[in-house]
Amino acid sequence: MRYVLSVCAILSLSTTAMAEDVQSDYTENTVTPLLSSPKSVIGETITYPGGTKANIVSAIVTIAPGKETGWHKHGVPLYAYMISGELTVDYGDKGVKTYTPGMAFMEAMDKMHNGMNKTDKPASVLAVYMGAEGFDNVIRPK
Repeated sequence: MRYVLSVCAILSLSTTAMAEDVQSDYTENTVTPLLSSPKSVIGETITYPGGTKANIVSAIVTIAPGKETGWHKHGVPLYAYMISGELTVDYGDKGVKTYTPGMAFMEAMDKMHNGMNKTDKPASVLAVYMGAEGFDNVIRPK
């Protein structure tokens, strides 16, 4: 029982810290934290081949009607799954793509892009950042 309470407390602190980090990346949008953990459910430290410590972060990012994510890129791989609504992403000279519910994609990393909700309903995206210690999930232009 003590172990379960300790794990719950750690996950709660990790999720709170992650919520602040991810929310600051998307200031005009709502971020619902799901999980931020460097450990598996049985306490193993998650590492990538070569020993780099992982920093896996997941959240639901909701973009209100008429709002945008703002131009940014990612310092880590990002798996995205459209939960609801419609999101149009401008990749500059690489074109524009529109994502709808049920679509899953690996987001561009080294290309600045801007997500826009051009509809009258919220757009919700499950975002899973497959990061590592020392790497930013979201990078804004300077």
